[in-house]
Amino acid sequence: MMQKKYFLSLLAAGALCGCVKEETPLTPPVPNQPTAAVESGDNIVRGWVRLKLSEDAAPMRVGTFTRGAMNSGDARLDSLAEALGATEVRRVFHEGGKFAERRRRFGLHLWYDIRFDESVPYTRASAGFAELPGVAHVQPIYKARMLYDEPAIPAEALYMPMSMAASRPDEMPFNDPDLPKQWHYNNRGDGQNFVEGADINLFEAWKTETGHRSVIVAVNDSGVDFDHPDLADNMWVNEAELNGQEGVDDDGNGYVDDIYGWNGPLDNGEIHPGAHSTHVAGTIAAVNNNGIGVCGIAGGTGNKDGVRLMTVAITDQVYSTEFATNPDIFAYEADNGAVISQNSWAYTSATMPQDVSDALDYFIANAGTDENGNQTGPMKGGIVIFAAGNSKGATSLYPASDPRTISVAAMNPDYTKALYSNYGENVDIFAPGGADSTDPRFTEAGMVYSTSIDMDEQPIYDYKSGTSMACPHVSGVAALIVSSYARRGEVLTAQECKKILLRSFRPVGEAVDEQYYDKLGVGLVDAGLVFTKDSGKQPAAIADASAAALQNRFTLKWTAPADGNDMAVAYYDIAYVGKGVGKREGQPDVEASFQLRNVFEPAQAAAYTWYGLYNVNYTFQVVAVDRFGNRSQAVSMTATSGDYANSKPKLEQALGAISIENVGEEYVRRFDLTQNFSDENLVQGDVLTFSLRNSNEQVVEATIDGNYLIVRPLAKGSARVTVYAIDLDGAGVQTALEVTVENGAAPSPAPEGGAGVYPNPADDTLYVTLDALRNVQTEAVVYDQAARVVMRRSMQFDASGTAALTVADLRPGAYTLVLRQDGATHRMNFMKR
Repeated sequence: MMQKKYFLSLLAAGALCGCVKEETPLTPPVPNQPTAAVESGDNIVRGWVRLKLSEDAAPMRVGTFTRGAMNSGDARLDSLAEALGATEVRRVFHEGGKFAERRRRFGLHLWYDIRFDESVPYTRASAGFAELPGVAHVQPIYKARMLYDEPAIPAEALYMPMSMAASRPDEMPFNDPDLPKQWHYNNRGDGQNFVEGADINLFEAWKTETGHRSVIVAVNDSGVDFDHPDLADNMWVNEAELNGQEGVDDDGNGYVDDIYGWNGPLDNGEIHPGAHSTHVAGTIAAVNNNGIGVCGIAGGTGNKDGVRLMTVAITDQVYSTEFATNPDIFAYEADNGAVISQNSWAYTSATMPQDVSDALDYFIANAGTDENGNQTGPMKGGIVIFAAGNSKGATSLYPASDPRTISVAAMNPDYTKALYSNYGENVDIFAPGGADSTDPRFTEAGMVYSTSIDMDEQPIYDYKSGTSMACPHVSGVAALIVSSYARRGEVLTAQECKKILLRSFRPVGEAVDEQYYDKLGVGLVDAGLVFTKDSGKQPAAIADASAAALQNRFTLKWTAPADGNDMAVAYYDIAYVGKGVGKREGQPDVEASFQLRNVFEPAQAAAYTWYGLYNVNYTFQVVAVDRFGNRSQAVSMTATSGDYANSKPKLEQALGAISIENVGEEYVRRFDLTQNFSDENLVQGDVLTFSLRNSNEQVVEATIDGNYLIVRPLAKGSARVTVYAIDLDGAGVQTALEVTVENGAAPSPAPEGGAGVYPNPADDTLYVTLDALRNVQTEAVVYDQAARVVMRRSMQFDASGTAALTVADLRPGAYTLVLRQDGATHRMNFMKR
């Protein structure tokens, strides 16, 4: 009887792991193996298909034409265009002027849009283009939306936090009259249900840095009101176009009359201001210390010394929630000096489009450099920051979920997660986004206050909330980081900037519900911590460590340590080894490690919940790691999980009957037994052991390999292979496979004298039949799966060759019985219930 084990390994059982999005490059489509994104419905633009050619494909002719009359010179393409009613071909990305060669190296020249009859389903059009030679990828033009505050959950579901200790100054560092309304910079706790310190600690950062003119932040949104009196002095201006000839590309960047930026949907430099974009821009760089309005995070000191804002319209529909996207904007801002890309929008579908992915690669690699790759900006490379989304979901949307971006969730004025804000393991950081408009705990003053425009496009100031408002706080802090390096004349890369940004945080575990502990990124962004230096000291080890288990639910507790700067540590590296106890004794050890974000300040009592396997004694080793990577000494703690209520394995699908044409290796059949058997206790640490009985080993050879039954035909004939699945409690179920081998030689004659064991699986008594041992007394030795001797008994066989063996003391599982007599060895496998 053959037997193997099937069990679920919970190496990722720690549900609080997964602290950082892993940056893994997207795999490009293989040439001549086109990929097609299949989408339909309201999340795509009807009547258009977007495709990317392979490197060796001939460029397409662009322009408009009579319905179906493409006349490309490619018969298959022309035929498809006619069938779809195509009327236009356009490039997705500009050629790029002096940056054209660089854009070609990144494959941006390979992207095209084709307009076809809107009555034709996208799926039909995409399938047709995907079949054409030279087409590497086909996708829709996806719609996106701005991340406005959306309807909230009922007030009775709100979590009421504890107060967090903090102290904020009353004195304003600048003379902007509405700065006190900007609690998100400096929260004194004087608003309704505000908590002092629930802010980005900006006043502390302003003691060191307020913004540098060389830093350009691209605001990808609707158009920014570049004439707003609190923004105008900090707007990026293309001087060559401003002072050049109208209708001419005066600076050779491939765009005409792009004075303040670019309008992607209209494909021109005409900027139509919107309230959303103007509000976002003000948070980043409203002019500071000018005696009017509000302040921006990196808005300078009132001497035209703040960072500059490049307005790049991703939508021209300033009063519409959904719009088509043009990825060319990322290439534009990279080529024109922006090093930070601010994005308070998201796709309506859970898909990362390949065109935007290519554009992000271009921006991240080339921002801050000239056409030859030489650094000309304050940072080499670009960082991309996105709002996580306002759908209250347990994940950030795309592109925020992409590992190349920084995803931002939104906070209330009391440290809690805003009702509308998405959260999840793909979120990178937490920032003030303002209270939901329907949250009864807060007044309008609990929203984010910034620059805006009214319906007549006149400049005003306004309260708004959303992850759209949280995102520019992070972009503004990133701008302070880049500014500080520019001011000192030091080299900074995008990777270094991102590292500094994501270590500039405060834990918020005291205020948020445990369900959000690892779902709000590293913590609350803190501008004042941007300039913290690495002490080089080892953090203190955790103290008062203890572990307790209730069934398989572990509570890990300790006192949160301080790092070498007397600040909170960043996370904990936890490694564990689990040894089976009870019914799991003798099973392989479980070993793994995971990372747990620290959400507690030093000296606070930290408690985390972790789920493991049942019937396991776990030893945990915990190492505290600070934001610079310095590691503490390890501290160990131990706890043992309980038992579970066992459920019998289930037969999901019988093996049935098969016919095999002939003998030989090419006719071997494999069966995945996980499709036939199930056990709801596997997730709790149970183990299924597979074994089999073969009624005719002359016809087929049957073996168990892992979770697979392998049947190898040997001779013409029939056989029944019975497969057993037994759990650790000895409960089991079986099914049989009837095998017929149609052709091949006749089986060899069976040896004289039968041998067998029954019942199998056995309960208390196992009966053994062996003709060769009639009227013989011999020693029986039983081995477990690890080849350890677990029983020795004397067996007396009767005249029929049958003897009984008491196996009541054996644990459930698979065993081998060995009998020796007159130099012969007899082995038989059996299962114990």
